[in-house]
Amino acid sequence: MVDVSDTINCQRREAGSKGMARSLRAAGQLPGVLYGPAVEPTPITLNPRAFVHQRRTFGRAHTFKLQLDGEQTFDVFIQSIDTDPVSGAVMHVDLYHIDPNRAVSVDVRIELQGRPVGVSMGGSLVQRMHTIKMHGLPKIIPDVIYVDVSHLNVGDSIHVRDLTFAEGLQSMVQGGESIAAVPEVQKEEVLTPAEAAKAAAAAAPAAGGKAAPAGKAAPAGKAAPAKAAPKAKG
Repeated sequence: MVDVSDTINCQRREAGSKGMARSLRAAGQLPGVLYGPAVEPTPITLNPRAFVHQRRTFGRAHTFKLQLDGEQTFDVFIQSIDTDPVSGAVMHVDLYHIDPNRAVSVDVRIELQGRPVGVSMGGSLVQRMHTIKMHGLPKIIPDVIYVDVSHLNVGDSIHVRDLTFAEGLQSMVQGGESIAAVPEVQKEEVLTPAEAAKAAAAAAPAAGGKAAPAGKAAPAGKAAPAKAAPKAKG
């Protein structure tokens, strides 16, 4: 396996239009911007394939070394990434030059560890939060937050308030937010033979089809003709 460096090599570029950005991507370069409290916004280009490997390896919360034109070096966070909605390819990246003495807010990846005891009882583990926004000095923000879920039984869950962070590091998410859970197992109702027969009878159409029609009434406004009584003989 090839080792991946956390040094991002980039070059200055001229600020341009969207058309120029498309031309850069067509030439195999990734456009971006370097900015921060101690540096003027600087348009840059970098290697897209190397950047994707670095982001996957270290995560967005990692403090990268940015080497500009092989000369200047900056400590940076990946502030934002624009991707193509169809292909998912990285289209543009913003890199934030950090001040080591100034707190920042960063999305940190959550990684679950362990196999919940509830899984052995038929439950399934559901991860409801994959990143968490943390606030603190850059040096104490971790690349990844590991969450032990091995103790979760069926019906249990773990929340943000259950996590313990380093001194000076705080979550920007409500404590009641669920990170992972092992939901209750939904049991299928099993009917007894008698209950099944009763349900089938209720669902079946009435026997004999349609009811026999009642006798027809005389047409409205017409009375039935009366028969004359027979004349007596004699």
